[in-house]
Amino acid sequence: MSPLIFIHVIAGFSGLLSGIVVMAMPNKGNKLHKRIGLVYFITMMVSTLLSLYLSVKINNIAFLSIGIFTFHMLTTGYISTPKRVKKFKWLFIPLSVIGFASGVYMVYTGVIFLIVFGGLQIWLVVQDVWMLRKKNIHPLDITSSHAGKMAGSFIAASTAFAVNVIFTGGEWWHWLLPTFAITPLITFWNIQLRKRKRKLMAKGSL
Repeated sequence: MSPLIFIHVIAGFSGLLSGIVVMAMPNKGNKLHKRIGLVYFITMMVSTLLSLYLSVKINNIAFLSIGIFTFHMLTTGYISTPKRVKKFKWLFIPLSVIGFASGVYMVYTGVIFLIVFGGLQIWLVVQDVWMLRKKNIHPLDITSSHAGKMAGSFIAASTAFAVNVIFTGGEWWHWLLPTFAITPLITFWNIQLRKRKRKLMAKGSL
């Protein structure tokens, strides 16, 4: 095993473990969440950047597409917090171009699992543009975007892990199992955040 592959595997495994811890935490947004989340971001970014290089080296378009998807989710997810979004708002322009172009290409391939990932990426780019065009963005809307993108990066990373380690047959549904498993969790988080937003807005109107 080459040193780059070894680092990629260790960083990816560390990212998956820290990601599981963050998602399992009952109370999110505290200091522990932020610290473990930072570990997730750093280790997963290292693994993702190496995966992009390795995918190009072996000419594997599927893994390259998933790598770009993960990179887009990680970077936009990291800056999609109430404290960072204004400071790094300019980054959404190049990231949206990358995300949209990658999404269109994945849909264009006609491969089932790439169509799913590509469609999701295009939709998230559209959401970013729609959100950022507002003059006043509610903090919970930004938090919802952060949670969805970080979870999306975890889906992509766990997909790569699943098809490389657990499944080796290359069936299309192997690539979509993490999506099927984690998407309901993202939906649950979004519902909870919407409820909190409605309560806060109702209090503010009194």
